[in-house]
Amino acid sequence: MSHELNLPLRFKGLNIPEISVLDLGCGTRSSAVSKQLRSMPFQHLVGVDASEEYLDIVRRVPHAAYTDYINYDVRVVDNIFKEPKHFDVAVILDVLEHFEKDHGEVFLTNLERLIRKRIIIWMPFGNTEGFFSLQSGVTSAQDLETHKSSWYPEDLRKMGYSVEVFKAFHKHLNPPADAGWCIKDLT
Repeated sequence: MSHELNLPLRFKGLNIPEISVLDLGCGTRSSAVSKQLRSMPFQHLVGVDASEEYLDIVRRVPHAAYTDYINYDVRVVDNIFKEPKHFDVAVILDVLEHFEKDHGEVFLTNLERLIRKRIIIWMPFGNTEGFFSLQSGVTSAQDLETHKSSWYPEDLRKMGYSVEVFKAFHKHLNPPADAGWCIKDLT
């Protein structure tokens, strides 16, 4: 497995069978990184997505590791879980760029109230606004799949994240966009 897509590496130092994970914007979880998430033996894995159709698809995946699915707008997920530090880790894979930038910043700030140990983000960097990628042909989720903001490594660093950038990772975009892992330890 290539280093850049190695999700288990981002859990280094955590005892995977003992942690609870909140997967925000879980979608259909058909990407290479998402498949890794589904195969990890977490104590508790909750997927949240605004598309019920996406959740229906991921529910049908054999041996899915999720213990629960919630149909909800992830931007305001802190409205669902009232107990502070409810989860050990939040995983956000290819999601932030689908929010308006100010909503994404508020979302990340509010998320810290729910998470005990670590926030793990995988995302594109650079100007990707307007880019659209539809998962599994679910046309009703088109608005959810449009990139509404562009993010840069410095945006996350200013918020206290360590950022690892992979240059021109998204070669299919014109111009190619970078991608990277953004990790914030909260302990």
